[in-house]
Amino acid sequence: MAFQSNKAPGHDKVRMSTIKDALPCILPVITDMINRSLQTSVFPSAWKISEVIPLLKEGDHEVANNNRPLSLLPATSKICERVALNQLTSYTNKKKCLSKHQS
Repeated sequence: MAFQSNKAPGHDKVRMSTIKDALPCILPVITDMINRSLQTSVFPSAWKISEVIPLLKEGDHEVANNNRPLSLLPATSKICERVALNQLTSYTNKKKCLSKHQS
């Protein structure tokens, strides 16, 4: 499960590179948090908070239409979403639940 370490952090200011560096020590804690979230169907509120920043498309950054919103989510949110995606993908592939025409 590869994540880009150089991405901007979310509102919690925890960078993915920090999690990667500390992973040998914090893996059991992160695994427990994510498993608990998936087992209870509860996605913690703190993981839902994003910091929205304007990203310039072109032209003058002072003109609102020249910007698009970029939502920065906490790293733990991204990790949990990736785990859920991988589990769902694995399940649907094994059970052949999706049509070939569905992406």
